Amino acid sequence: MTDTDSQGPRWNTMQWQWLGIAVAGALAAGLGLWGHWIYFQSQGNPGGILDAIYLTFQLFTFKFAGEPGPKPWSLEVARFLAPAVTSYALIWALLRVLGQRWQLWRLKGHVVICGLGRKGVFLAKNHLRSGKRVVIIEADEGNDWIEVCRGLGAVVLNGDAADEDMLRQARVNSASRLIAVCKRDAVNIEIARLAHALVAKGRAHSLGPLQCLIHIVNLKWCASFRSLGVFDGAAAAFAPSTFNFFENSARALFNEHPLDRELIRPEDPRQVHLVVVDCNNMAEALVAQAIRVAHFANIMRPRITVIDPRADMAQARFFAQFPQAMRAADLEFMTGTAQDPAIRQDLVTWAEDCKRMVTVAICTQDETAAMETALTLPAELRERGIPVCVRLADETGIAGVLERARQTLGLYHFGTIPDGCQIGDDLDRQARAFHEVYLAQARHDGKAVGQDAALLPWEELDAGFKDSNRQLADHIGAKLRAIGCVAVPAKDAPGGADFAFTVEEVEILAKMEHARWCADRFMAGWKLGTADKPRKISPFFIPYDQLEEKIKEYDRVAVRNIPKVLWVHAGLGIKRLQ
Repeated sequence: MTDTDSQGPRWNTMQWQWLGIAVAGALAAGLGLWGHWIYFQSQGNPGGILDAIYLTFQLFTFKFAGEPGPKPWSLEVARFLAPAVTSYALIWALLRVLGQRWQLWRLKGHVVICGLGRKGVFLAKNHLRSGKRVVIIEADEGNDWIEVCRGLGAVVLNGDAADEDMLRQARVNSASRLIAVCKRDAVNIEIARLAHALVAKGRAHSLGPLQCLIHIVNLKWCASFRSLGVFDGAAAAFAPSTFNFFENSARALFNEHPLDRELIRPEDPRQVHLVVVDCNNMAEALVAQAIRVAHFANIMRPRITVIDPRADMAQARFFAQFPQAMRAADLEFMTGTAQDPAIRQDLVTWAEDCKRMVTVAICTQDETAAMETALTLPAELRERGIPVCVRLADETGIAGVLERARQTLGLYHFGTIPDGCQIGDDLDRQARAFHEVYLAQARHDGKAVGQDAALLPWEELDAGFKDSNRQLADHIGAKLRAIGCVAVPAKDAPGGADFAFTVEEVEILAKMEHARWCADRFMAGWKLGTADKPRKISPFFIPYDQLEEKIKEYDRVAVRNIPKVLWVHAGLGIKRLQ
């Protein structure tokens, strides 16, 4: 998508109309002042400038205090132009207000977006392009994007989105989706709470549940909100989910530039090694996502190195959020910068190590500093073909230059607004399909739906378990690459809907799935012990070969159903590359 928030607002028809009214009003005022001054002189009345201003102002209120008889042409024009400007402005403003009320009154199945920052603008444009009706709530009346969005067809309401009356005015109760992307996490959560209260008072069953997407910047808050299940049991009218800009950016990066960029077979001795420069929210999301998805056919844990001037603080912050992370990855925090001689030498050593597959991600928030770091990395990285990914929020500017020179420089950008604001509808469809597969296998084993927290219909499933299914869908690409396959459009898939993995391939992928599942659970705070799901304890955090056959079968069933999930829910087939 080329239309990004970084391109400044452009004038639209509405703004030109306001300019026209202002110019006509100024012209009428100027002619009125001049005309009154000449009129005073012709009548032998030495009126002052204040009299002229006062009488000119009266022209705009449909009053003219002059005597009958000839008048200067300038005054004749002004006494008709001024009330015409007033009439036009009043009628136009009235039509706008009534028109907006009419638009709101007849809206149903629309999208409500709270917050008109860069994320809100991107999401509004995206939904408008797809043919959706959009209502935006923005507190800042001076926001330059308000008139732009109105010009594109959105209804924009000025006010506090964390106010029940404002949400009611936006007709949240008849909307299909509510997206809260205000600057503060607490505000977005409050919006969700109020929306839940509104739909609980009565929502047409035909509309289905209100899809409420809550943007939460803080990763720990995001994870906690998912696990708390604040709105559990409200699925009939309200379907909340959180999304995090940094998580989405990490997911997009590893989808486009997978850490296993070369084929890793079961016997492969290479370990994937992610090097992250500068620790912040983006870096934490990259590390967390890498731990969850970097599980390949050789079942070697990913190695992750974080380089930061305040590594001790970064390490403490990360392990406060993910205390079990070391159970799933070889994770180290190094104090320093990418310019330090010792660290530069480490980068060269890692790049030249034939038992490592290195990827570098520069997460520096300042784009100029990030590019400077990338361009001054040791030349050995470029010579060895080590991908260097640079965080750049804007798709144009520096990122545009990188896109054109990526082959020459070996640099790639990530973290743009489109990357971070992906809603993930396709991912959710795949995740839901995998959960249905899991439920079917559980029923086959004699378990009843509702027997425990993981055996519930998707609508009633705990947010943490939903996210686990999304991680399973995230890992499809890694599984396919492990056996020399790739997902392609259905029309290009040789085997069509009948594609099936071999018995040997199923076993390889099942081992990968178990390793991924263990890592995902560790990142969610689970521990090894006697089964107790409410307390996040499981006995299955052991090597795949030590599992009982019926437990192994859950992994195998999930793997065997990958072709079906892709075909039915993503319109994709599978093609063998070798």
